[in-house]
Amino acid sequence: MTYLHIVAIWIFFVILITVAIIISICNKRTILSKDMDFFTSYVTKKRDKLENSGIGLSANAYFLIMLIMPVILGVGVWVISKKAVFALIVALASLSLPEGIVRLLQKQIDKEFEERYAKSLEQLGAALKSGMTILQAVQEVANNKFIHESIRKKYQNINLDIQMGVSIADAFRHFAENTNNQDAWDVAIAIDVQSEVGGREADVIMNISEQIHERMIFRKEIKSMFSGTSSMVTIMDFIPLGIILYLCFMDSSYLNYYFSNIKNVILLLCLIGCCLIGSFINHHKLQKIMKGV
Repeated sequence: MTYLHIVAIWIFFVILITVAIIISICNKRTILSKDMDFFTSYVTKKRDKLENSGIGLSANAYFLIMLIMPVILGVGVWVISKKAVFALIVALASLSLPEGIVRLLQKQIDKEFEERYAKSLEQLGAALKSGMTILQAVQEVANNKFIHESIRKKYQNINLDIQMGVSIADAFRHFAENTNNQDAWDVAIAIDVQSEVGGREADVIMNISEQIHERMIFRKEIKSMFSGTSSMVTIMDFIPLGIILYLCFMDSSYLNYYFSNIKNVILLLCLIGCCLIGSFINHHKLQKIMKGV
């Protein structure tokens, strides 16, 4: 079992080539069957998710990063350290690199959208208070140069829906579906409920815009209070990796033990899995706290 890590690297390389071929086949359009297998379904869902996210990263670029970066980083680390064990660990870890890039970009986009959307709701509420109808208020926001262009385009779509005869509730629900933002869904649901029970949608929009503005202020206060906790969680994510790096360069025999037989390899994978699960739980709980849940 001395060369088990070499066998593992070879298997990993074969898996990458196989996945690349499968993704290439899944990207080709076919009309022979409407049923999708697991890989086709995964590629299709990932492509749709990236297109709707607005981060500017295509599905082809996403999978290209997933397939190429493990090879580049793995070979680079092996050239520098001359240790195949460390190269394999880095290659496996780099598989999550594209998803990390997507989450980082999506987080920034969501933050910008929340601020811009809250500003647009304030403008919408002010227009309604001045006596405008909902259609006139939506047109006012869509043509307001002080509102970000991305938000104005979405309000232009709302304006087009209403002019084509779509109800106000459905128009704002389409807006929420396209943005997939919780605040936008709150507005759409509130308008939908108000239209069912009766009343003026303008009053609902004005009230909920004030509530969303107060909610954003509350979120900022929570983020400032838990900024130290967020940094600590991030540091805890890198501690296991730092320990592995230290042991790899200072005492490689420690890691060689885990590649001495199949049982030890499974044990190493379980330890890494526990670290990943713990990191996921920490970030999930922290994210809920940041959102004020």
